[in-house]
Amino acid sequence: QYKLAAWPELPAAYHRTVYRRMLSDLSHRYMSLSALVLSSGGTKPEVRQFLLMLDGMGVKKIITQCPHCFNTLANEYPQLGGNYEVVHHSQFLEWLIDQGKLDLSEAKLEERVVYHDSCYLGRHNDVYTAPRNVLGSLKGIDIVEAGRNGTKGMCCGAGGARMFMEEH
Repeated sequence: QYKLAAWPELPAAYHRTVYRRMLSDLSHRYMSLSALVLSSGGTKPEVRQFLLMLDGMGVKKIITQCPHCFNTLANEYPQLGGNYEVVHHSQFLEWLIDQGKLDLSEAKLEERVVYHDSCYLGRHNDVYTAPRNVLGSLKGIDIVEAGRNGTKGMCCGAGGARMFMEEH
């Protein structure tokens, strides 16, 4: 039985072997759960069939990297019968750090970083602190806030394949 499922964003889906190994390592080292890497899409009947498969496998929690998938799984799939605890990978990593299960005390990144608040992670699902907290756990990092951040963050348009569109 799988209690934890990983939902990779599309580019990660092409690297399923690497993603599966990473998640398997995380789940076995830190959570003692079986992990499953999966992805789906399509019409409502296809999604419903997929949800039946997940339910039959005992999936309770889904971890995803993709803010758009996070939004769909958390807010749209329940309307089709998919009721799972959906966690963005930054929230999962933050939890591991807070629980002392992921030690980043020796991790270092001597860089200045601007974090972009994704519309679907931030504005649509109110997830702002977890990504910043995980990045802030790295020694040497200098996190700089963009002029437009948080609830006023700029939409990059990638959810609609309209990168850097003008907002109206």
